[in-house]
Amino acid sequence: MTVLSREAWSAAWPAAAPVGWSIRDAYPEQWVRFHSLPLGKRYADDAHEAAEVLHRHASVLRELAGPGPALTVLTYEYLDDDGTAETLAPAARVLPWEPWEDVRVDEGGEPDDWTLRVLAATVELDDPRSAALLRATADDELELCLVASDATWAYAPYDGGADVLVADHDALALLRERHRDWLPDRADGL
Repeated sequence: MTVLSREAWSAAWPAAAPVGWSIRDAYPEQWVRFHSLPLGKRYADDAHEAAEVLHRHASVLRELAGPGPALTVLTYEYLDDDGTAETLAPAARVLPWEPWEDVRVDEGGEPDDWTLRVLAATVELDDPRSAALLRATADDELELCLVASDATWAYAPYDGGADVLVADHDALALLRERHRDWLPDRADGL
């Protein structure tokens, strides 16, 4: 299976790293956030709520991906100043990851700038490992960004929902309309 190329990402989204907050900040007009539980609740308390979280993630991902090829899944490790990576979260170990790119996160020259090592893998949406990764993300054990092979969309789940970036404005509007009950109540979309 083919992993998304760095060139495809850079051509589609040159102002953003493939990280949730970066895509949201760089492309607010092509971004939408969906909550994974009613009223913006962050964590599931029971099996019913856990199933709802996975249902919402899978619903939006199916609309974005369709019956197409495997998705590229990106995660990352924080690098120490000496280039040593932190240990990859146990939940991430369900896939074979390969280094994709080191990304310097610039916080405006602040002393807390850092470097991320982005790791890539591919997975089919219906593969049980996809659900395992999404569950780990919902439990705040892992950070992910799922991306179309042509980088026309990116899906960055987090504990509480997902930030979605879509190149096609009409497709984004349709996605918002279909899942309007999952949108945040705040005017800024957060």
